[in-house]
Amino acid sequence: MRDHVNMGSGGWCAVFAAFVVVSAMVASGCGSSDALGMQDWQRDLLMGILGLAPGVIPIPVAGPVGATGPAGPAGADGAPGPDIIIARAVINADATIQDTDHVTAVAHPAPDHYELTIDVTGDVLPAGTTEDDFEVFVTLKETSPFVIAPYYVPVSLVGTTLRIDVFFIGTDSLPDHAFSVQVLLPAG
Repeated sequence: MRDHVNMGSGGWCAVFAAFVVVSAMVASGCGSSDALGMQDWQRDLLMGILGLAPGVIPIPVAGPVGATGPAGPAGADGAPGPDIIIARAVINADATIQDTDHVTAVAHPAPDHYELTIDVTGDVLPAGTTEDDFEVFVTLKETSPFVIAPYYVPVSLVGTTLRIDVFFIGTDSLPDHAFSVQVLLPAG
């Protein structure tokens, strides 16, 4: 029995040519981040082939990660945006103003009815703004065991003077309530 097959020079040339073709096909892959751009299966196949003939094609191996460079300079601050809250105040139950920012007057013509005058001078309002475009937040200053619902009614915007009325409805026996109010710049 023969334990050695003589392939001759033509057979070895065919094996070498097949090796080169398969290696070129495997090395031509793409889609990964390693140095040859091979996918995992292509790299594994090439490593298997090179295991038969080590040193024929060197496969690059990723080195260690380098040090992080210095941080860049901080950016400059942008231009300040508009103040969203254009007026605020704390109104006592007797209609006196405790703290204010652009709420210039408060009238109290009836129980649980307050008329607020707000100066919007210096605020850039979107074109075509009416009194209905302002959002107003009213918060009770004191607590009550009863349901009290504050609400506001926009009355007018004449020049730079906004007028809103604040009302309270509920089941308590108090005729008046202290509250805080915030008026927001209309979205434009």
